Amino acid sequence: MIELKTKLQSSERRTMVPQVSPKKSPSLKLESCSSPQPGKSGFPTKESFRANTSLKPHMPVSPLHTHLPGKSDPEGLNATVKQARVFSTSYKQNIDRQGSILLSTLMQQTEPRGLYYLLNTNLSGLPVSSKLGPHSHNTAGASGSSVMSPSQCAALKDCQKLAISGLNSIALGEDNMEKKGPEDQGGNVHHSKMCRLPGALRILPLVEFHITTYYQALQSLEKSEVVSSDQSMSSSSTDSGTMASAEDTISKFTEPALSSLEILYHLVFYSLDVVATLLQRSPVRLTTSVAEHEASTVINRDLDNEEQLMHPLFGTMTLLLKSGVVTNKREMIREQVLRVLVKLAENSSKEQLSRFQVLLRSPVLLQCLSVNAPLTVALKTVRLLGFLVDDEALGGLLCSCSETCLLLALYTYIISRPDKQASEKLWLQLEHEMVRFLNKLIVQGWSSPSIRSGVSCLCNREVVKALVHALHQEWLGVRRLTVLLPTPNQNKSVLFLKEALMVLHSLYQKDKSFSEHCLDVFHQYDQAVPGVRALFRKFNTLNENEEFALDELCPPEVETEDEGMDCT
Repeated sequence: MIELKTKLQSSERRTMVPQVSPKKSPSLKLESCSSPQPGKSGFPTKESFRANTSLKPHMPVSPLHTHLPGKSDPEGLNATVKQARVFSTSYKQNIDRQGSILLSTLMQQTEPRGLYYLLNTNLSGLPVSSKLGPHSHNTAGASGSSVMSPSQCAALKDCQKLAISGLNSIALGEDNMEKKGPEDQGGNVHHSKMCRLPGALRILPLVEFHITTYYQALQSLEKSEVVSSDQSMSSSSTDSGTMASAEDTISKFTEPALSSLEILYHLVFYSLDVVATLLQRSPVRLTTSVAEHEASTVINRDLDNEEQLMHPLFGTMTLLLKSGVVTNKREMIREQVLRVLVKLAENSSKEQLSRFQVLLRSPVLLQCLSVNAPLTVALKTVRLLGFLVDDEALGGLLCSCSETCLLLALYTYIISRPDKQASEKLWLQLEHEMVRFLNKLIVQGWSSPSIRSGVSCLCNREVVKALVHALHQEWLGVRRLTVLLPTPNQNKSVLFLKEALMVLHSLYQKDKSFSEHCLDVFHQYDQAVPGVRALFRKFNTLNENEEFALDELCPPEVETEDEGMDCT
């Protein structure tokens, strides 16, 4: 009976002790209360309970310490990428804001565009014996007898592993994310919002691999077209089959190239180290594989001596703009390349901008403003020029006083409007970019080399025609919507009219042949300038400088009432 009573009391004491799940606190130790000692309570105190139940914070396992898959382990690579995505999501609240945004942007992109797509891309499935042309054995790299050689597949795996380590470096906060102020970047205030993010540099080799592979395939297609034209009389059916095979091969490399350009844009957007790397003078690199040696040989053969001093990836993008091979999504590739270059120029310091002179000295941008170029390509080209002219030396390369004058190509494109499929809204955007570009040149005190040298250039005449044309088109649109302008002072169209008016007045003061240059667009000038003055008087939005400019461009005695105009 005594033994039974003792067991019953012990059971009652145990039921009074708080029960803590061992899953939630594996370190908690429950002490027996059956034999209390003098001066010491048999129940746990608040302090002892907190000490016993304290848990170490759970740290997720870094993908850096996971097994990186080998060349024959695509499933392992897929699992590692998924782990990196989960890891980046769990950590993005604890790292630098810019690094977190970059990581989130890269890993949340959906197929077929995004880093996750490139990390899982396996190009080894392409047939090794696929011929790109009758004489494809004379072509190096991916353009050789095999589409993807074993060495290239091995190089791709290495680039994928390196990119994963770069993602982990950003996610773990291992990078030196010290922000650079305006004083460190030539006074550009925009750089104060950027970080170095050196981990982003580890993603560049993967991006460069796909862009270079696409260019090499493009070159193979171009050579196969030349061979086909030479042999068209002898074997037309064989040539057509060869061309179809080459174009099919190009299509397999197009999506990875587009994805790489999209990723490169985001790297340039957030990382100062990526910007500095792409714009630095390229030292002689020691190639680590046969594939890298073949690729560098192909690229350097197509680049000029000055272009070879640039980073290989920058040089490849230049070559993509030069290429005249017509393929599916060719213009989309050019648009993405220009998009990257625009952001690269925007985030560059004034010293770094000088690296872009290879573009202005070559016919690359001239091709982007040719009558065959789509409006979207021309629009991004003008935006790029708008950033490049921040360097006065680059501004001096705009006019060559010849048929290769960039400014002449721009004005001719705006006047002729060759892209008939583009919308009116997109054309107005191009005209707005042109006016902002010209206004920046005027503010910087830029003067045409033809004025300094005394050699006449057609761009001096075409700029007046293009500006009057843009002013007239915008005025017609604003005139129809005057009733719908609640705050005309803040309306973008009204602000554009003011800016265009001041640029036109500046040309009027500097160009001695201004009246002669206006003859071809006199009808538009005679409508737009008085119409703009009537519009501004209606809303009473003119300041003294704008009033003076209008008095010189349109003397009061020749004014015409806006209501009585024929705007057809």
